[in-house]
Amino acid sequence: MKPITEKQLTKACQLESSELGKWFEHKCEEWFWEAQENYPFKCIRLYDTHTAGNYMPATDGDYVIMSKGTGFLVEVKCSAKHSSLKSCLSSHLSKGQAQAQRLYARAGGVPVVVFASVSENVVEIWEGNCVGQARAKGVRLSVAECPYISGKLTDMDKLFYKFFVGSR
Repeated sequence: MKPITEKQLTKACQLESSELGKWFEHKCEEWFWEAQENYPFKCIRLYDTHTAGNYMPATDGDYVIMSKGTGFLVEVKCSAKHSSLKSCLSSHLSKGQAQAQRLYARAGGVPVVVFASVSENVVEIWEGNCVGQARAKGVRLSVAECPYISGKLTDMDKLFYKFFVGSR
């Protein structure tokens, strides 16, 4: 995948929030599709009303990924206003999405929430069960209690490789 450039980040900051989310989903999808060609990796896009373009029921996440025997449920979020998922959890993750993260963990999968801040050039990959629990309780995310990794959005390809392919 071609790295995200500073110029692309500047342009993304100007997008409406719904367009920004689609932009970041597209960037993630590019990486996932390319990973399928190069690694033991399979990605399935879960379509919802936004992505399908017509009415469809809510889905559990944006992607289901299988990599080296590990199943991931991936929910993708993006903001130009917030620097971290910690500051916008309740406005960016619905109760239904939070519940799906918890249920996926209970079933033995690895739920994750990928959050990008285009204004701060940050991408975070959060452990989804913890995110789902915090959202259900209406409390702020605690870095001490909720594992996550982060890096520069312009280095997202390296962070994704490390998390989804290299660390298993």
